[in-house]
Amino acid sequence: MSHKVKIAFLGCGMMGQSVHLRNFLKMADCEIVAVCDQRRELAQKVAAKHGIAAAFASHQEMLQAVECDAVVAINYPHIHYQQVMDCARAGKHSYVEKPMAMSSADAKAMVDATRANGVFCMVAHMKRYDTGMRLAKHIIDEVKASGELGKPTHARVHYFCGDWIAGYNEPRVTVAEANPSGGYPLRRPEFMPPEHTQPWWEFLQQFCHATNALRFLWGDPTEIRYARWEDFVRQPGRCLAVLHLSDVSCTFEAGGMRAHFWDEEYKLYFEKGWVEVKCPPPLLQQTPAQVEVYRADKPAFERPVAAWGWAFENEARHFVECVRDGKEPLTSGADTWKDIYLCEQLYLSHQEGKGRELTYE
Repeated sequence: MSHKVKIAFLGCGMMGQSVHLRNFLKMADCEIVAVCDQRRELAQKVAAKHGIAAAFASHQEMLQAVECDAVVAINYPHIHYQQVMDCARAGKHSYVEKPMAMSSADAKAMVDATRANGVFCMVAHMKRYDTGMRLAKHIIDEVKASGELGKPTHARVHYFCGDWIAGYNEPRVTVAEANPSGGYPLRRPEFMPPEHTQPWWEFLQQFCHATNALRFLWGDPTEIRYARWEDFVRQPGRCLAVLHLSDVSCTFEAGGMRAHFWDEEYKLYFEKGWVEVKCPPPLLQQTPAQVEVYRADKPAFERPVAAWGWAFENEARHFVECVRDGKEPLTSGADTWKDIYLCEQLYLSHQEGKGRELTYE
């Protein structure tokens, strides 16, 4: 593809305008040819502010009227399904916020539809584009291959949230009309009772980040040995689980608290040390995750420094490159549907009170 990648942008809320749109607008080899929001006035004002030629209130209308290579859809997961299906039928690549859907069945149907139409869906799991996270992955692979820290013995996920905005206040266009997207009916896995739909949405929306990061760093879990919520309906964000990877067990601690910082870390223990990565607040720009390596033989703490960069900007760049070069994204729907499946299996393990083998089928 020799011309600029032409993108139609869908979703002009806070994350749409202040995070994603601004990153695509700054790319020299990318052109935003249209914006869309169900609030037509908002779409028109955003288009006027940034000199974008067209504004729409319906993504179907936009797909019919605009020539583009891809659609970026920054919306809630329960409406991604229809948007991606429509983009696939129109022959357009798509980029959606995480999670890509509310059930693994919907997610797999979305993957099948994109493949059938020769396009892809990329999911915005931005942590995989954090330079510190990628450095940690490289180090883990190296020490596993060399054996210098001995065998892996245990993995730990600790995800307790906190202040994710970190003072970020990018100016954006607003209108009086409320965002209608939240009024759409929530989709849910077919095995789930209706009263669990909203708690499920709340858990999946946040903690799919944790499952995606652990799979990136250590590989796909093969078994859930234990999963427990004290109160899934009232406190869906508080879960304790034990998973098994190919060579170690992994404790999965999901929680939440009020804090002026962000509390998220991933740690892989070895016989003679560890590799740990601590993530920054998501909206803290140009700040990568912090990596620490402990070596016990000659006692030392090493803190290798990753390149400056913002994960959200890095993932936007990756999407444009994939559209331009015709390559599969690092966080394609073909991979990230597994995060929804894994969260579903945690839920089922809790409901049934027993472990579950993971087949990813």
